[in-house]
Amino acid sequence: MVTIQFREKKDAILFFHQLQEFDHPNINDIQVHIIYEPEVLVKIDFRKSIKSLISSILIPVLIQYIIKIVEVNWMKEMIRNMFYFTDEEEQRQIMSIARSIIDGERQDVPAVIGVNKELTRNQMIESSLKDFLTSSVSFSFESFLQFRLKEYRYRLLKYIEAAIDEYKLEQEYQNFIENLRTYLYNKEPLMDTIHLVYDGTFCFFDKNKNELCSEQLTHIIDEQLLKIEDIDVDSEVLAPLISIAPRKVFIYTDHLDHGFIQTIQNVFLERVAILAKQAFLHPKRTISKSN
Repeated sequence: MVTIQFREKKDAILFFHQLQEFDHPNINDIQVHIIYEPEVLVKIDFRKSIKSLISSILIPVLIQYIIKIVEVNWMKEMIRNMFYFTDEEEQRQIMSIARSIIDGERQDVPAVIGVNKELTRNQMIESSLKDFLTSSVSFSFESFLQFRLKEYRYRLLKYIEAAIDEYKLEQEYQNFIENLRTYLYNKEPLMDTIHLVYDGTFCFFDKNKNELCSEQLTHIIDEQLLKIEDIDVDSEVLAPLISIAPRKVFIYTDHLDHGFIQTIQNVFLERVAILAKQAFLHPKRTISKSN
């Protein structure tokens, strides 16, 4: 028999239901009972093949419970009590970023590149449980979490730290974009239309598709942009384009995921039209990549 002591009734009930609902052909070979007084206990009896049932049913259900319930509570606690994010919307956004990092959707986050090459969190929990669970054991679930899952909790802390860094970067980016939009709203356009071709490098063309040379673009840059934090006045693309403040921007490219193109879209919104590179026709010369 395995007896697990829980601190709260609701936790024992959640675990009990997860055991009952676990899809395994031998699930009927275990019997589960909850005792509420004087302690909150979940007692698990094994009718046969004890070792097999522990590895095939009890351990997977405990892993599932820890990841679904404990992990979420721990991460929320870290965000609130260790990093002092008390706003619920901020907590939700950080949790969402952390979840995307854990699920491998953000593999380019520098702080966790090395971490993700180690054991998965499932493997970390499974290893701790295998070293601990036997056919006859009684233990406190809270004590198990505290003393046996220290490395797992430390891993979650790394994910939260990385998520907060990403959240701050995203907030800075959104503030940057909003400042550029405000500038555009108050800026009189120097040209109605700009054609922007990207094929390895960016080339500017006016409404008649005459190319604007780098010297022209440099002279166009508005010194007022210096007042916008994070704007790179030496930029060969964003600074002159924002300074021109055209009413319409036609972008010709086959690289829609380019960072500058996404930023231009975010700033100019409905003023932007994206077309395939082949759609750009110039009567005087062929666009070529710069070395």
